[in-house]
Amino acid sequence: MLLSDLKQQEITIDEHTQCLMECASIKETELRALFDIDNVNYSKCDAGNCHLTSYTIEGKLDNGKAVSFKLDSGEEGNQLRALNITEADCNCS
Repeated sequence: MLLSDLKQQEITIDEHTQCLMECASIKETELRALFDIDNVNYSKCDAGNCHLTSYTIEGKLDNGKAVSFKLDSGEEGNQLRALNITEADCNCS
């Protein structure tokens, strides 16, 4: 339920992830579409926080590229961070 709610909420995106998104032509809406319980990798969630605030989301975009990222939800806001993209040649640090 929380992941569905997050699709409509304000989310900040860290600088590294923004760089990768621009380089790989990925829209925020494409990542939001992956906010689904079926895409959560519980084995990679932060210890002690997986069911509360931090999710590791993995899935494929419409263009077939596999992505993974962290989605944090908490009292201080929501953040999308640590984006990884297969087959992306980006110089983001």
